[in-house]
Amino acid sequence: MGMFFHSSAAPPERPADPAVRRANLRRIWPLFAHYRLRLGGLVGLIVVAAALGVIPAFLLKHVITAITTSNARALSYNAGGMIAIAIATGVLGVIQTLLSNQVGQRVMHDLRAAVFRHLQRLSLAFFTRTRTGEVQSRISNDIGGVQNVVTNTATSIASNVTTVIATAVGMALLNWELALFAFALIPFFVLLTRRVGNERRRIAKTTQETLADISSLVQESLSVSGILLGKTMGRSNELADRFEADSLRLSNLEVRQRMAGRWVMSAIQMSFSIMPAAVYWFGGLALAHGSHAISIPTLVAFTNQFPGKVVGPNALLVSNDGTGEMRYAMTSVSTNVDTKGLRNQLVLDVSLMTGATCATVNPTPIYNGPLADAVIGDPAEGGQTGDRILAAGASETLCFTTTFPRSSGNTFMLAATDTTFTFDAEQTYVNP
Repeated sequence: MGMFFHSSAAPPERPADPAVRRANLRRIWPLFAHYRLRLGGLVGLIVVAAALGVIPAFLLKHVITAITTSNARALSYNAGGMIAIAIATGVLGVIQTLLSNQVGQRVMHDLRAAVFRHLQRLSLAFFTRTRTGEVQSRISNDIGGVQNVVTNTATSIASNVTTVIATAVGMALLNWELALFAFALIPFFVLLTRRVGNERRRIAKTTQETLADISSLVQESLSVSGILLGKTMGRSNELADRFEADSLRLSNLEVRQRMAGRWVMSAIQMSFSIMPAAVYWFGGLALAHGSHAISIPTLVAFTNQFPGKVVGPNALLVSNDGTGEMRYAMTSVSTNVDTKGLRNQLVLDVSLMTGATCATVNPTPIYNGPLADAVIGDPAEGGQTGDRILAAGASETLCFTTTFPRSSGNTFMLAATDTTFTFDAEQTYVNP
């Protein structure tokens, strides 16, 4: 068995070829063709969920009107409709997750099998000129990277696009003047997001190539023949230096991948909080100057259309910089007077990030429940149920998302709550 010694310098960027991209897109569709019925059902669920998400804003407008006019029947009908839609949306979300994961995993299976069969049909010359580790990396790392796209990212994009369209229509129907004011920032964020997407695409490609280089180096240098050849030629230190250089480059790429667009995401999150206040300001000034085009129920219902009722996802990096394995737990405590019990109403979701951003997380959350009861594991000494384990030098990113349920009503208006999260860690060899 021969060994391949290559330079550890970063490979040059391949020029973008639109024709190749179009050809790749044409090759992707046949992977999903066998599951067109499930895909159709998934798209239908996304459209229905987006349409249902618009209706509560109109119902809220009628609820406020019913409260001000003491119309008990209208209040009951509209509030009941909001509750029914919340239940239906939750059920549709579970079915949507099931269908998306079924289609995604079947496509991944077909892709792995097709790649393996294709490799079996290749000539011996291909394997003599291609590094063994690089071939293995195509099946493990590259196809593994596609998995998040077909199971989570594609569904999230379809759902977000549909929700944006439905929300825009609902906002225009409520009040077109406020809608134009709220839409002012959309072109700006679309331009920024496109630039960030292109940057992340380049980083992801380079990351996958670096993973292939590392897999090839490990396969070639740590096999029996590779070790013998390396020691015979006296290149052990050179191979170690090569691995260290590749590993450092991979580490830097991971940091760039996680930080690419972080300022853009922060600006978008800030806009979620700023825009409702700005709409209240704009609408309030119009009402103060005698405008009859905007009413208070319309103003409240309009701002309810903003995704500001969902805070996050916010990323938190947990890393083990020590030399031994560690376990950690998280507890929470309210740090202000919450007379209305808002922290019991807010729902916190803590999930493990599996992609470049919190847009791609593990479908099974680490914690999902009331903010007031948020815990991960147990801070008591020794291994406890739910504790998170991190190997030496390892890290993981937790994504925090807080949701204010649509069915909460007006009981919590002007309520506020502050929560502090505390992380406790210990080395496992000290307290097994």
